[in-house]
Amino acid sequence: MKNFAQRPGLLVVGDIARVADSFFARALEGTDAADVHIAQRSDAIEAARRHQTDAIIIEGRPGDASLLELCRAIQADTVLAGRPIFIVAPSRPRREELLAALEAGVWHVSAMPLDVDELVLRVRIYVAARQDADRASTASLVDVESGLYNAAGLARRSRELGSEAARRRTDLAIVAIGADIGAASLPADAMPKYGEILRNTGRPYDVIGRLGPTEFVVLAPATGTTGAARFARRLGSAFRSALLKSLPPGADVRVRAGFSALRTFSYTPVEPMEMVSRAMAALRAGTRSPDLAWLPQSEIESGGPTA
Repeated sequence: MKNFAQRPGLLVVGDIARVADSFFARALEGTDAADVHIAQRSDAIEAARRHQTDAIIIEGRPGDASLLELCRAIQADTVLAGRPIFIVAPSRPRREELLAALEAGVWHVSAMPLDVDELVLRVRIYVAARQDADRASTASLVDVESGLYNAAGLARRSRELGSEAARRRTDLAIVAIGADIGAASLPADAMPKYGEILRNTGRPYDVIGRLGPTEFVVLAPATGTTGAARFARRLGSAFRSALLKSLPPGADVRVRAGFSALRTFSYTPVEPMEMVSRAMAALRAGTRSPDLAWLPQSEIESGGPTA
């Protein structure tokens, strides 16, 4: 998430040739108060994602049906939902146009002649408010003990990653690991260490969640079956080593790891969170789910496949 001390990223949407030379686009760039990018309507969502846009400014009339449809699509997008949307209209809108824009998810409508300073100030205020809301929301999505995602956070991120995988037509791997530690008890300070180890074992863009006392799930973008198997091996081995170091000597530690890759995601009917649910049910029941490939215990204990 961007720190608001930085300049907010703005995407100005409209006819590229006209907008690039328009008064308000040049004025926004001239304020040095924001990073400004320009896109046409057909590329607006892709450009907003690519530039990690904080707010979107659309040139046009708020009574334009296609403009309002674009606003609704932005608000429905899993990545862009909640981004402030502004319309800069060529003239003062009628009341019914203003109400239609607000209903479509627009935060504010400005009319020409434009007060650029006012627009920039509104952008900064609204972006700061959205970031505060995002921080509060993120806090409720995190497991306090481990610092990993909780069930709600994992569900939200699975929807986002699923949407991204479908759009890019890439694989999405799911790795589940769970541990049976017998009669041993976890030390009070162990879970933050486990969370850190799992994060360090994964990649920066992997999504790791804790769904039980010693049950974890990882969503790994752009990862196929072979990569998922390697990842499950590495993750299971690292988790087992961490458990053995934190538990009393001689503790009976058994770690199970399963994995699956949702191939070319746009063509599979299985939602990632559905696979997560199946994986967790298998872990808790102590049975092998047919939806995931489960590593033999010897692979986890040795950190790799046996001969």
